[in-house]
Amino acid sequence: MKLPLLDRWARASQHCARRNAMIATTELTRRRIERDEVEAYLASRTNLRTAAHPDPVGAVAATR
Repeated sequence: MKLPLLDRWARASQHCARRNAMIATTELTRRRIERDEVEAYLASRTNLRTAAHPDPVGAVAATR
């Protein structure tokens, strides 16, 4: 009698654990993609800024 109840509980518990793991994986993947996009955006902005405004101190130091 108790075995079916225990079996149902174990299956339900496993199902919930798998669902939680899938949700967590999806969220972590979304965050990783967003972080990569922000990193690429900031890198492109840094490259644009460097190209538009070269560092005069670095240029002077390089000629010495």
